[in-house]
Amino acid sequence: MSKKDTSSELIQEILLAHDVSHWLKRVIIELEKRDIIDVLDDIELLHKIFSLKFEEIKNYE
Repeated sequence: MSKKDTSSELIQEILLAHDVSHWLKRVIIELEKRDIIDVLDDIELLHKIFSLKFEEIKNYE
């Protein structure tokens, strides 16, 4: 993807991609309807949760 891509172009590319999960495509479509600040806050929280889970798994092994 080039740096000149807009968010709309990138979203279209992702939605058309065969190697992107259906889950992610559904989430992107849903998030497009929401306030961007709320979306970013939710994404930040998800990132924190799953980063912690990853560290727990990594430390367990």
